[in-house]
Amino acid sequence: MVEAYNGNNFLKGFDVDERSVVSHLFHQWAKRQAFKDPKRLLGKVGFVIDERLRVQKNKHKDVLRALKSCLNSDEAFQYAEYVLRWEQLPADQRAHLMREKQEHFQKLRIEKSMGSAAPTSKQISYLQNLGCTVTPTSRLHACRLIERYKSL
Repeated sequence: MVEAYNGNNFLKGFDVDERSVVSHLFHQWAKRQAFKDPKRLLGKVGFVIDERLRVQKNKHKDVLRALKSCLNSDEAFQYAEYVLRWEQLPADQRAHLMREKQEHFQKLRIEKSMGSAAPTSKQISYLQNLGCTVTPTSRLHACRLIERYKSL
């Protein structure tokens, strides 16, 4: 099983849009039998970065330079270990964990959206029918109040 450390510390050092470039590079080479050791994987990633930086038309040069500068850090080593553990998981288990992760982030996006939207008239009237005297401040607040009053 992949341990609690999930590589976020290392990836958080990059912009959200850049993280996929970093992740893809590590995962691409971690799948190869020759790079099952974290140090070898980091060495290969460094080599590939050097090759890609020599190419004139690489649109990710800034990301690659930033990644190259931190490959010797403890976080990079821990991330390499995490990627290798991830790639060793059976495909069905990886798919299950990815679904859980997607559901988690989808729930966060929905809550963020509902938290900034005004409550609907249906929610307000339903809360009044349930006997709620509190006026909800957002759709999310109304949703939580409805859950609470329904369970009473």
